[in-house]
Amino acid sequence: MDIRNQRRLVTKRAQTLIKSGVAGPDAYKKAWAEIKEQDAPVKQVSTEYSKAWEKGDKEATRFFVYILKLDGGEFYIGHTRDLRPRLFEHKDGTTPSTKGRTIKLQYFEILPDRNAARIRESELKIIRDSNPRIIIQMIIDFKDLTNELNYD
Repeated sequence: MDIRNQRRLVTKRAQTLIKSGVAGPDAYKKAWAEIKEQDAPVKQVSTEYSKAWEKGDKEATRFFVYILKLDGGEFYIGHTRDLRPRLFEHKDGTTPSTKGRTIKLQYFEILPDRNAARIRESELKIIRDSNPRIIIQMIIDFKDLTNELNYD
């Protein structure tokens, strides 16, 4: 099954979950999980990897998946073991994909290891490409939570 058919299948299932009231903004995540449970082949999008990360990864206890909003309204999704230095790399222009762009952190999740972060990054990229409204809703919910906890 090609990626377009996979996306259609996930989109259809997510819409069913939303209509039935079983899921809200996390409907795509749940739909992907159901497909994986059924052993349906799900193609992952590419994520960055470097052999140089392996040494630091052994000592790391958490990894971040993050969403940046770029000037022009596009979303950049990535993962890292250390969020603060990675954001400085984006702002300083040392990251080719965001060089020369204005960035703003919109959302992040903490995961236990690099593999989990890479998988989640792939899932978010697929959601972003198939229905960016889900990403926007995730960001709104995240901002609401940080405002509620007074973490501005």
